[in-house]
Amino acid sequence: MTLALSTVEQQLQPLVAAGTLGKVFSGIALADPKWRPQGHELPAVFLLPGGDRAQPSPVVSGRHRQRVEQLLRVVIAFEVEGGRYSVADGAEVEQLLRALRDRLVAWQPDVRLDPLDLVSGRTVALRDRLVWWEEVYRSAYQRTAS
Repeated sequence: MTLALSTVEQQLQPLVAAGTLGKVFSGIALADPKWRPQGHELPAVFLLPGGDRAQPSPVVSGRHRQRVEQLLRVVIAFEVEGGRYSVADGAEVEQLLRALRDRLVAWQPDVRLDPLDLVSGRTVALRDRLVWWEEVYRSAYQRTAS
């Protein structure tokens, strides 16, 4: 069971339709260091897998059961000046973060996955008039093998 980025992207599409977000990208766009979102795409959201953490599993009756946490990284790019979402106007940034969290926190993307929890949020970079903010979300599932 995997937390599919395409499912998360669908969950965020109402924010794009409402004009709260400019665009949602797969994290692969970040692989090109020269690429940057265009003004009409800001604020932009990038979805990245954040890795897995598995807990040790006791073998019970010949079955291996393991709880696996999956992390989702959501990176948001804000324009520092000259854009609709200026960092100087913290109210707009807070409104965007609240809207994003309202769409993701406690959302259950699949019945086999736990609902998403917010783990952390922080500024990760300031570059070329963009502020890059990262949120980390967590879900989990039970992996069973015989």
